Amino acid sequence: MQNEEASPNLADETPHMSSDSAVNANMELRKRRSTRIVQAVPLVITGVDALGRPFAERTSTLIINCHGCRYQSKHYVLKNMWVTLEVPHPDPGKSPLSECARIIAQTNAHC
Repeated sequence: MQNEEASPNLADETPHMSSDSAVNANMELRKRRSTRIVQAVPLVITGVDALGRPFAERTSTLIINCHGCRYQSKHYVLKNMWVTLEVPHPDPGKSPLSECARIIAQTNAHC
């Protein structure tokens, strides 16, 4: 799972790159196992932050694909740490869908 701020899709950047960069971008796109989709899905993330403090927060996905998602968080979680993602069930009274996920990247926002 990627825990980072929103950034443009690689495909969105391609028209603005030089021809060498466009070739590298196309090669990167071919390496992807599935297409990224910009979609907000409500989540509850639970885990342990980089300082060892447990946390739980409500957020939503920024981008999803068949193998993971990108979401915005107030908590810094180290790469390769595990978190639990809960997606609320659309039917009230039913249990949320829950899955453990590994953090594969973290990008800090630069304002």
